[in-house]
Amino acid sequence: MEWTPEKVKDLRQHVGWTQPELAEYLGYGEAGAAVRVSELENGKRGISGPVGRLLDMLSEKHNYKSSEPKK
Repeated sequence: MEWTPEKVKDLRQHVGWTQPELAEYLGYGEAGAAVRVSELENGKRGISGPVGRLLDMLSEKHNYKSSEPKK
């Protein structure tokens, strides 16, 4: 899946996680971890290959289908 900031937030909400919970799953350190997720969700931080793969695995596990229209 091509991850956009909106899709990251939608997935997190679909799973029912807080930003700190998603940060822990993505392996971000404790200091400022929720800020990093906030930056992902607001487009201020790019989504790297490893983070994208973790998001793919999470979306498959929770049967997430993006509601964002295809461009």
